[in-house]
Amino acid sequence: DFTMPSNDGSTVACLDDITEPVPPTVYDNCGKEIIPTGPIVGSDPACEGTKTYTWNYADRSGFNHDWVYTYTIDYQDFT
Repeated sequence: DFTMPSNDGSTVACLDDITEPVPPTVYDNCGKEIIPTGPIVGSDPACEGTKTYTWNYADRSGFNHDWVYTYTIDYQDFT
């Protein structure tokens, strides 16, 4: 099996602040880079909530793991 980095995420004020994140570089146990598939993009929340981007990493031995980036939309009314 190979080692995955922890999932990641950030908080933004609105959906317009979201850009597709760059997935991390991951290597198999032989030092070969694993190219992920994806992302699978979660749906937009109606207002506040979360939106996820999920990539899957699979090595030649049949092990696979997802890496997820989660945006938390937290609207702040500063008026």
